[in-house]
Amino acid sequence: MLKGVVAYVDVCTECDNRSSAVESVLRQLGAKVSTKLSKEVTHVIYKDGKKRTRDVALRRQLHFMSVLWLVKFKEMCARVSESDYPVAPPSHTPLPYGRYKRYRSMQPKSIEEDEADSAKKIRRRQARANKKIQLQTSSSQQRSLYL
Repeated sequence: MLKGVVAYVDVCTECDNRSSAVESVLRQLGAKVSTKLSKEVTHVIYKDGKKRTRDVALRRQLHFMSVLWLVKFKEMCARVSESDYPVAPPSHTPLPYGRYKRYRSMQPKSIEEDEADSAKKIRRRQARANKKIQLQTSSSQQRSLYL
C-alpha cells in the first residue's frame, strides 16, 4: 500500500520515544523505514522530536507530517494527502540533539520486578540481622572470658 515510501520516524511524548510503534505500522503497510535521516527518505513522521529532524525535513522539503496521516491511512485503506496532516507546533522546546532520557523511577514496575525487589530487601534485612546477632554473641563471649 505504501510502496515507494521511505520514511523516517521521530515521535516522542514528553521524555519517552514512541518511534518504534509507528515504524512497525509503517512496515506492515509496506513502507521502508530508515533509521537515519538519509537522502533516500521521502517522508518524515514527526511529533515533539529532535529539532535537527525538523530543520532537515523542512530544508529538504520532504513530506513532513504528523502521526495522524498514518492513522487516517489505516482507517481509509487508501493513500491520503500528506499536506492535509501538517505537524503541530512543538508542545515543548525540542532538544537540539541527543537522546531522550527515560525516567524508570516513574514507570510502573511489573509484578516480577516488584517481587525481585522485595526478595532482595528481605535478604538484605536478614543479612544485617544475622551480622548484628553475630556481633552481639562474639562481644558477650569476649566479656565472659574477662570475668
